[in-house]
Amino acid sequence: MSTAFTPTTVIGPKDSSYIDQSFALNTSFTNGSIESPVYGPAQRWTALHWRGTSADPLPVTDKVNVEVWGIKPDGISDLLAIVAPAQDTSLAFIDATIYPNIKLRMLNSDSVNATPHQLRYLRVNADYVPEGIVAPNILFSMRDTVEQGERIDFSLAFKNISQTGFFSYINDISKFSSSMSPAPHLDNIT
Repeated sequence: MSTAFTPTTVIGPKDSSYIDQSFALNTSFTNGSIESPVYGPAQRWTALHWRGTSADPLPVTDKVNVEVWGIKPDGISDLLAIVAPAQDTSLAFIDATIYPNIKLRMLNSDSVNATPHQLRYLRVNADYVPEGIVAPNILFSMRDTVEQGERIDFSLAFKNISQTGFFSYINDISKFSSSMSPAPHLDNIT
């Protein structure tokens, strides 16, 4: 065990402070991995794009692969493809009904110089499903008490938090609301 590293503590002024700190780590590992967050859910997967550079003047000893992992609705992950050396590739072969979510894992190895590939970005293009949240901070209105049998007037904002619109889902929402008695009023679903 090396004792050359001096432990460092960095504390922000608030518990919500963002801390950006660099550390020099002397290691002899020749391989490693970078894992993306989960992408999705998607209606259709279209493409993967990634870029990076080598820290070596002659990067012939660098090996870089990107694994594409499909994640089923029950959470089970399956390795679907290994992308190397291509940096732009189609993901149209992935059935989004089976794998609505995916994750990427970049595998790096350099047995000579032990320098990791410097990732610039990983991008996944897809037709993502719309996602929304209820937003009581925007609108919430309801009396705190009512009499038995009295009609309740209730208002609650809904906000789209995705880049995909909810227009194709309005019919499904309308069918749901019409099955309720009395049906709630839907306004401005975007």
